[in-house]
Amino acid sequence: MKNHLLLLASILTFTMNAQLINEFEPNPLGSDPSSVSMEIKGSPGASFSGVVVSIDSDGADGNVDRLTAVTGNFDANGLLVVSVPDFENPSFTVILAASFSGNLGDDLDTDDNGQIDDTSVFTSVYDAILIPDSLADATATSYATQLGGISLSFSNDFPISEPYLLFRDTFNNEIFTVYTGGSPTRTEIFDSNGTNMTSSFSASAFNSSFGEVNATNNNITLSNNNLKEKLDMLRLFSSKGKIKSSQGNITRVFNAQGQKVLNENLVSGVYIVIVVINEQTQPVKFILND
Repeated sequence: MKNHLLLLASILTFTMNAQLINEFEPNPLGSDPSSVSMEIKGSPGASFSGVVVSIDSDGADGNVDRLTAVTGNFDANGLLVVSVPDFENPSFTVILAASFSGNLGDDLDTDDNGQIDDTSVFTSVYDAILIPDSLADATATSYATQLGGISLSFSNDFPISEPYLLFRDTFNNEIFTVYTGGSPTRTEIFDSNGTNMTSSFSASAFNSSFGEVNATNNNITLSNNNLKEKLDMLRLFSSKGKIKSSQGNITRVFNAQGQKVLNENLVSGVYIVIVVINEQTQPVKFILND
């Protein structure tokens, strides 16, 4: 029987598209490379074939400035790392789709009104994210939201306008961007609304983790003192591939992709364990290393 690392997480709902852009570098540190890594999140063991498209979003440009096919198999944690051409520095909209019938250099917004003229050029859009480098660009286009994705807000609360890293929280898929710069140099993390969330993460979140499970928000808010005391005493441990609890009852277990799994014959990895204590449902992050 082994004791394992236990962290608390305020997550009760797990949402996930079939595939998501899980991590990449919008503007890598140092000189621009010819290619960068992108991590896609999907179903463990499944194969994947699709395209990554970037639309220039400085103003309402609308030109396709990056286009590449990506293929591979998701690993046991549901992660696939692919190589894509280095992106033009933000602002741009990155899209993950099953296919794209257009071509590199196409203008998808010929009237420059901030909307894609014909979204049927994309088949099965899995994810779309606008990464702006100015307040004007954050509101100039709706390419990402038009395709069912998200337009990140721009924050003036940092001297550098372009993030060097973007990642999704492991358990709720919320997007965070990481910036570094200033004098003296500082590194900070912002959520999709432009709110500074640096204190909610460990320093490991400042670095890319391609092929590994992403960081997660460590904050939790507890109002019930008796419940807090029991949570303070809560310990999870594993025995022969099954997660057990020192307090309350385990009702459900989810893997890193938010999929419910049987609490038996579990392999090493990251899990969210739903524990009921004092008739209160609490999610607990557990790293199993059997």
